[in-house]
Amino acid sequence: MSGSVDELPLAAAFARGLDVFTRSQSGDADADTIAAGTAAMRHAVTRVDVEGLLSPNETGDDFPTENLKFLMATWYLAELVSRSHTFDPSSRLTCLVETSSLYEQFLTQCEQHEMLGDAAKIVRARGVNGDRPDPATAREEKVQRFKRERLINEKLLALDKSQFERRRVALAEADWDDEDPEDPGSGGVENETEARTRWLLLVENAVAKTLDGVSLVAAEKEMLERRMENDARSGFVTNCSYDEHGGETGGEHADRSSRNGRRPSNPPSSVSGMGNYIIQPGGSVTQIGQGYVPPGARQSAAAQIGRAVEMSAEQLHTIQLAMQSRNSSSDRSTILGKVFRPGHVLPTMTVEQHGEIEYSELVERTAREKSNAAKKKLEESLRSDEEIETRALEKSRTWDEFKDDNPFGSGNSKLRPCG
Repeated sequence: MSGSVDELPLAAAFARGLDVFTRSQSGDADADTIAAGTAAMRHAVTRVDVEGLLSPNETGDDFPTENLKFLMATWYLAELVSRSHTFDPSSRLTCLVETSSLYEQFLTQCEQHEMLGDAAKIVRARGVNGDRPDPATAREEKVQRFKRERLINEKLLALDKSQFERRRVALAEADWDDEDPEDPGSGGVENETEARTRWLLLVENAVAKTLDGVSLVAAEKEMLERRMENDARSGFVTNCSYDEHGGETGGEHADRSSRNGRRPSNPPSSVSGMGNYIIQPGGSVTQIGQGYVPPGARQSAAAQIGRAVEMSAEQLHTIQLAMQSRNSSSDRSTILGKVFRPGHVLPTMTVEQHGEIEYSELVERTAREKSNAAKKKLEESLRSDEEIETRALEKSRTWDEFKDDNPFGSGNSKLRPCG
């Protein structure tokens, strides 16, 4: 991926961004790769607009097959932007705003080019008017989109298998002096009808995912905005940090802490050694940890410990009551935090996922039974009459021997007599 992205032609920029998007789906793309792919796809979206490949006066049926894929550039860019790596809520919010804008642009383009289905038009109109469907209707629409997405994936897989098989046959029949059978210009394996069908299916699938993604992005935006408002009200973001000596500093470290939305670490307290001792009932002092005490502070620390030992019994009792009160309040907060926790184990999968697993097991079991039955039938058909007669005779003799060894009623007893 060397060279400037702005110098790439449209086809190369689109191919580079699509490759990064495909790798990001399988988790094989790091932050730098996603950033490079986002820049390439952003350049492709710009080139599509500059070159005027998608005229608003044309429908999807009027677009040439080689230009139909560029309608997906906006959606690919939205997905890449949403997967960009961010380090604080403000930059994540910026990505979500751009993603929402790109989703809206993609749906608007599909609506202009008459590439929205009937169900998508209903959801789209409802979203524009700000209406919210009832839960049952929303669930039914989501189930229908899920079934349609699964059907589209099956069709895409069938197209891939067909193209692979056609390519395999073309390579097998090609001679060493033939032109490249994979080259579309040499009459190879490319099929324009299948290519067009593929991109139409991808556009339909992208529209369905966009309708689901719009609500998710809006919910995440609202959550981040509330979080930033709460942080601003509580003064969570500060403009100062502490250096290694405990003093307040500004500059780069403070700016980075502010950008990350985190409080800088608390300044270290003066090292006196008092944090390493605890006063037990009766006035005894117990060391609970080893810490470094500077030579100049050892005498002051010893003096403080001596004064603590000389505390009266009444002061010790007051300290114990305060510690018990703090422990009880801590236990109370812990119990309150568990009030709304479920008292049962939450499910790990949905009903639809469990049904799919059971259905796949049923299909495998049925196929296995049919295979065993066909295998047994084939073995029976391959046997001669003499083998069949011999096998029947052996079976009859085995049954006679079993009856001789186990006469009728021999298994009964006085407690369980034969009926």
